[in-house]
Amino acid sequence: MKTKVLILFISSAVYNLKAQSDNNSKLPQSTPNHHLYANPNEEKDDVLDIWNNNPSQQILSYECPLDTIYEYEFLNPNTKVVKYRHIYLNNEFNNPVESFTDRYLFGIWDRREKRDFTYDSQQRLTANIRSIWINGAWEYSSSIQYAHPDHGLIITYQNYINGEWVNTNRKVEDYGDLIETYVTQNWESGSWINNRKETITYNTNKKMVLLLAEEWKGGIWKVDFLRSFTYNSLDLLIQRIVQVNKNGIMVNSEKNDYKHDTNKNLKQDDRYVWANNTWQFFRQTKYFWSQNVQDSSIITQANASGMLVNLQKVISKYDAPQKTLYYEYFNWENEKWLNDNKSTYEYNIQGFTIARDVFTNWSPAANDYLNHTRQENRCTLIASGVEPTDISTINIYPNPFYGDHFSIYTDLPQRYKVYNLAGKLVGQGDLYTGENEIYIPMLSQGMYILKVGNLSKKIIKL
Repeated sequence: MKTKVLILFISSAVYNLKAQSDNNSKLPQSTPNHHLYANPNEEKDDVLDIWNNNPSQQILSYECPLDTIYEYEFLNPNTKVVKYRHIYLNNEFNNPVESFTDRYLFGIWDRREKRDFTYDSQQRLTANIRSIWINGAWEYSSSIQYAHPDHGLIITYQNYINGEWVNTNRKVEDYGDLIETYVTQNWESGSWINNRKETITYNTNKKMVLLLAEEWKGGIWKVDFLRSFTYNSLDLLIQRIVQVNKNGIMVNSEKNDYKHDTNKNLKQDDRYVWANNTWQFFRQTKYFWSQNVQDSSIITQANASGMLVNLQKVISKYDAPQKTLYYEYFNWENEKWLNDNKSTYEYNIQGFTIARDVFTNWSPAANDYLNHTRQENRCTLIASGVEPTDISTINIYPNPFYGDHFSIYTDLPQRYKVYNLAGKLVGQGDLYTGENEIYIPMLSQGMYILKVGNLSKKIIKL
């Protein structure tokens, strides 16, 4: 699990559903309250109320239909200057069909970028087409095409060159029962040429136990690395071992040992590297959870000559009902914690995120951050003052999110499931009353559907 989750301000990429490979960052969940990796072939009539053609079945009415995102920067603490806006036009299913990015320049809005989104009859995304504004007209730039074969997904990337769409690369996903494959290919001389393949194997409890990465060399697949995962009797991840291919021989590279508290929360991650034919202790990350779940912290320390030396720290603060108030990151420098960056969040009465502030460039002399940007979310419910007819008992934060995890607060114990836009179940587990940390390192960038009980909500990974 990554020890530092960078919270990035949203840009025009919010609805850029480019599903990129996570390369070597895949790691199964280490917080035990959740079964993140599920049977890909689970029955799909439970799959998504969102994909039903009957608009009355769309649970997404619980979500704030985002209209516009404004981006600001502060010239000083009291002077806020608008820089960009992102406008979204949604269909009856509350899925974006068009988005526009404008830059505010010399008192006017300057058009920059447009995206067009298309869907099939099941409201699965089929295309994301990017255009740029040149000489008073929109010109095609690039596109992402989505095909939805049975038990799979094909994502094709294209550039618009000399009036034609030209393939660049694609990702072919195949969802088996307990085995999944992800193959990336490049377009060369009119043909798809293999590049990289990842094969994921699950046990009967739907937990990932192996991840095999291979590279296409000399017309055959050659092993790059292998990751194996071990769980205890409570289905908690307790160990990860990475082996790499060196001259045709698989050798140890690194491992992680995980420890949990009595509430099944991850409390310690000890990392080792293979050196001199033995495991050498390298780094330790500790996780601290308050009993009232109103704050948490993570501290990472490195092994230096047999001693643990501080490296990084992150502090999270929440407010009832467990909405994120802020994340703040620190680096250990000159025998003290030095501020690195901070993000704060604001919510309206319905619980929707309406603003996020990002602070960077800490000045010890000023005892403050010198750079400050702000993002404000506008939506129909906010603009009209209309209250939704029914409000979910769950809260998701942050959303959109960056990194490998987000949090869910729920008033009642219940089941959750995560689906991709192909309708594939990519994660599931049990939620306990209060805050639940959900780890999803497997997911690529894009939009997903989180279903909790009878409610469905969109989540976006940046």
